[in-house]
Amino acid sequence: MTWPELLDAMERRVQAAGRTITDGLPAPDDMLVAPPGPLPPELAPRAAAALAATRAMEQTVSRRLAEVGAEVRALNERVRPAMWEERRPPAYVDTRA
Repeated sequence: MTWPELLDAMERRVQAAGRTITDGLPAPDDMLVAPPGPLPPELAPRAAAALAATRAMEQTVSRRLAEVGAEVRALNERVRPAMWEERRPPAYVDTRA
């Protein structure tokens, strides 16, 4: 794999991760392996942009996780009292048995 091919793959993965988060599509499962040798200087701006996009995606994931956590906590607060109300002790117990 060459550096341009790696950067192409990284850009596709960030886009796919975004679709996973927003549209519920499956996450990409292929591994990316850096080619041997240093990054060519002319590709440094593109690599920096890929890194920025990756960090932005991490922030999106963190925000979404926090939102889902808040939704689950709110749901739990609404459901928990109802669960306890349903488990009231019986009003009559037949002790003849």
